[in-house]
Amino acid sequence: MKQWFFSEFEAQQGPVDEDVLVERFRSGSLPKETLVWAEGMTDWVPSTELETFANLGSPVESAVGGEASEVRSEDGSLSPYAPPSAASQVAVAEQVTSGPQVRPWIRFWARSVDIMIFGVSLGIVLGMLLPEALEISDTLFNVLILAVIALLESVSLALFGTTPGKAIFRISIRNADGSKLSFGEALVRSLKVYYRGLGLGIPLVSLVTQITACTRLSNNGITSWDRDANLTVGHQTIQAWRWFLILLIIFGFFALISYGYSVE
Repeated sequence: MKQWFFSEFEAQQGPVDEDVLVERFRSGSLPKETLVWAEGMTDWVPSTELETFANLGSPVESAVGGEASEVRSEDGSLSPYAPPSAASQVAVAEQVTSGPQVRPWIRFWARSVDIMIFGVSLGIVLGMLLPEALEISDTLFNVLILAVIALLESVSLALFGTTPGKAIFRISIRNADGSKLSFGEALVRSLKVYYRGLGLGIPLVSLVTQITACTRLSNNGITSWDRDANLTVGHQTIQAWRWFLILLIIFGFFALISYGYSVE
């Protein structure tokens, strides 16, 4: 499927599949005059000049994207016809997307798998090195363990551009130019997810923040933490064997929990 770059927040975004961009225009989360570019085009052009997008844009300026009339070039200067950077051209091959790109439930389950994997690993380490830490209240334990998981997630994103759970669900996170996040960028993102998305792991608060984040992602096509940093989240089709692996991980997690209660 054809890959597109587009202008949002005065910066280059993409690449994304054509159907993803079409959906952004239809939903009104991108203004109708957004500049777009794809391989084979000599310049960036307003989407309204292309038959593919001409009748899709919202007549009202988007509150999310604003009017996009210029794209920043690699040196940060404003240019109305800045070509995609070298990193973005590489990203077309490295971060090819497929299928729907706004998938709140897939992201929810990917994060849940991350929490299972990191949480169980940390629990085992604490049980061996600091068993008294497991005696604290469940709420405090959740708050602390999720904070540590945010740190581990940041390391994984900086090194691999994904996390164990996201890799299984074929999700990757990149900067707008296609490059991987630095550790600092990943840490800022993870901390925002920690308090905006997970509500610090506090019961009820967490439920409210997750519902709010899910609603915003469904309506706007992007989460607040990814919007703040101009990040792109890419999805690919999930093969059947991956679903089997996911079920094994979930089964193993609850089996370990059950075993832990049985030996107390």
